[in-house]
Amino acid sequence: MLKNRNYTNRMSDNTSNYIEETTPLFRLLRTEAFRFIIVRYNHYSLVNQLKEDLKQLFPDRPDFTVDGRKTDYRTLVDSYYKAAKGFFYIEYFDEILANPQIYTGLNQRRDKLASYPIALIVFVSSSTDELFARQIMEKMPDLWSFRSLLMDLKVERFSTVQSDNWNQNFLSEQINSTTTTTTLGGNTKEEKEQELNRLLNRISEIPENELNLMEIVYQQIAEIYKDLWKYDNSIEYYLKLEKLQIETGDKVGEGRTLNNISQLYHFKGDYDTALDFLKRSLTIRQEIGDNRGEGDTLNNISQIFKVKGDYVTAMKYLKRSLTIRQEIGDKKGEGTTLNNISQIYKVLGDYDTALEYLKRSLTISQEIGYKLGEGRTLNNISQIYHARGDYDTALEYLKRSLKIFQEIGNKHGEGVTLNNISQIYHVRGDYGTALEYLKRSLTIRMEIGDKPGLVSSYYNMGKTFIKNGDKKQGKDYIILAGYMATNLGMKGDLSKMAKGLDPLIKEMGEEKLMEEGKRIYEQIVINSTIGQD
Repeated sequence: MLKNRNYTNRMSDNTSNYIEETTPLFRLLRTEAFRFIIVRYNHYSLVNQLKEDLKQLFPDRPDFTVDGRKTDYRTLVDSYYKAAKGFFYIEYFDEILANPQIYTGLNQRRDKLASYPIALIVFVSSSTDELFARQIMEKMPDLWSFRSLLMDLKVERFSTVQSDNWNQNFLSEQINSTTTTTTLGGNTKEEKEQELNRLLNRISEIPENELNLMEIVYQQIAEIYKDLWKYDNSIEYYLKLEKLQIETGDKVGEGRTLNNISQLYHFKGDYDTALDFLKRSLTIRQEIGDNRGEGDTLNNISQIFKVKGDYVTAMKYLKRSLTIRQEIGDKKGEGTTLNNISQIYKVLGDYDTALEYLKRSLTISQEIGYKLGEGRTLNNISQIYHARGDYDTALEYLKRSLKIFQEIGNKHGEGVTLNNISQIYHVRGDYGTALEYLKRSLTIRMEIGDKPGLVSSYYNMGKTFIKNGDKKQGKDYIILAGYMATNLGMKGDLSKMAKGLDPLIKEMGEEKLMEEGKRIYEQIVINSTIGQD
């Protein structure tokens, strides 16, 4: 609980947006975890006010301030690691954005930075270029993806008011409220939906000439729709974003947006359309000399050919991507491409070569502190041992992967890993334990709204129930998986599930199967009765 304290020099709510902007922040910080918070202000007094309030609200958390005008990369990160917890403030962050050595280093160390329970709060003056958010997004894409809140503090005139206008009781109620925090980086489905509604309502308030602000909002909306697995809605806003980027001549942004749209069509199983967008992205990125973007797009093109079964072409694009990423020193990208190359060899049955590439990828992730990449690679290594029938070793790697995902709070990775662990117990014939892990996976995937993940877990649940002798429940879960995959347009997954679905379609007919799938969906998914049958 927060200690009872008085506030005597509070900005009045009729002259400032301070209360409105900071209330979500105070809620967000009620739990200690990594946060990346960007604060724009039009008067320096707001910086001091915020820091003072955080000190009084969270007196047990240490704080450290760095002046962006007077630091270098080594000094900054050493100070951050030494701080270990609490609040880490970077003032004059626009100076950081002007120094490639610093912002590139911070971007590459995103996962190591995120491993500390620190609220990284950066301050940018309103006198800075209006495109400051886009600059952060373009220069620090990895750290930008971890942002929790983007604030814009404004005050027109200054006055002091007594604490009655905004007292400690109100703050304690807000911070300790069970209401979920509205943040860009929220993990739960409810948090994402709240933020989405806020952004959608904000569109009508943006002046027509504020194109840069509209671009940022469109991108945020598209990203949240993607996180909610609403692909068509996400595509709609990415296309609006692309139109604005064409209007403003933002070729870097256009190339990135086209690449992002392609990934949504990839998820939908529309590989030809995905490839069309990737080729457009590649052309732009090559024209403007965006080497990092070119490496990303080549890597993504390879995945289209891989899923189509054209492994020769997929490998050709992967090698081009690897060369570029090695030339520009993109270690994270290099690790990703090595990982993807391993998957080609795995499909071809060359497990030894696949494992070699995975170990190279793992080494890079560990060297640069990329915990997310490390977790994913450990997961992929486990699949090699699984394919070889070495289930004990596969399980060891999965447990290491699970621990990392839990440490960094990556719910998606945790759900995937729990699902994969279930398959180890399934193949061993321990169906009871397999079902326990599947239920844990389902709970997480339901929480974050991971519909494709739910399809996979439901299908595996169905197979396991059947093996465990409960054919009725098994059949229901397989029908549910097929119904959801069909509605989501997951052509690739439907193909993978054909062994379980085809006999049911033959028995029931496709129309009847979809009707039954809808009924089960309403019972199990909408009413959230997972594991209660």
